[in-house]
Amino acid sequence: EGLLTKGVQLTFSLVMLFSFPLQLLPAIRIVEGLFLQPSRPMTWDKHVKSSFRVVFVALVAVTSVCGATSLDHFVSLIGAVCGLPLAFIFPAICHKSLVAAPRSLDAIVDVALVALGMVMTVCVGTHTVMTWGS
Repeated sequence: EGLLTKGVQLTFSLVMLFSFPLQLLPAIRIVEGLFLQPSRPMTWDKHVKSSFRVVFVALVAVTSVCGATSLDHFVSLIGAVCGLPLAFIFPAICHKSLVAAPRSLDAIVDVALVALGMVMTVCVGTHTVMTWGS
C-alpha cells in the first residue's frame, strides 16, 4: 500500500467525518419531531434537545461498531429493512393511491406487490439475523 492509497483513505475518512452533521440533520429533525416538542430560545428545552442529539449520535456509533463485526450481514439487514420496501412496497402503495381504480386489476397487482414486499422483507431479515454469527 503506497502513499497515494493512504492519502485517498485519509481524505475519504475526513470527508465522512466532516459531512456527518450534514447527513445526520434530516434524520435527527424527523426523529426530534416524533419525540420532542419545538423548543423555545434560552430555555431548558434546548438542553433536552442537545441531550437527545448526543444519545442519538451514540446510538448511531454503537450500531456502526456492532455492524462492523459482520459487514455483509449488516448490509443485508439494511437492504432487507430499507431496500426491499423501497423497491416493492412504497411504489405499489403510491400507485394504488394515485392511479389504480378500486377493485381493478391494477389495484389487485399493487396489493399483491405490497404483500410480496412484506414477505420478502421478513424472510430476508429473518435469514440475515439467523445467519449472523456464521
